[in-house]
Amino acid sequence: MSKSLDTAKRISLAFTKLKRDVGPQGKAPSISEVARLAGVSHTLIHTKYPEIAEQIRVAKGRGAKQRLEKQRDDLKTTLDRFAELRNDLKEVKRINGGLASENARLTLLVKRLEKEVAVLEAGVRPLRPRTSQNGAGSNE
Repeated sequence: MSKSLDTAKRISLAFTKLKRDVGPQGKAPSISEVARLAGVSHTLIHTKYPEIAEQIRVAKGRGAKQRLEKQRDDLKTTLDRFAELRNDLKEVKRINGGLASENARLTLLVKRLEKEVAVLEAGVRPLRPRTSQNGAGSNE
């Protein structure tokens, strides 16, 4: 048996043993744990045995298909949120347009009322005559 096949077999056996030891509810082994048990480096598994590395990732829920599914789910969630925000923006723009219109109406009303007040203040006579400081306007 060649050294490469022997190494691949040791890695596969280590993965199988670790997977069996943790059981179905346990945490799946990592590439580093498998490498440690097989007596190789984790880099060797990544570079020379990518198919075994992928099996380990799948067992951990991090396989290529699982990552793709997660990315699709994340994309769908993001697109749904984007649609919500777009609708919120439309509503805010609608409300803002109404507020701008109301603000313009109230600004015109305030200017008109200020003019009326100015006219009234200009034409108002005091109700009592003003008395001077020395008492000249008094009726005593």
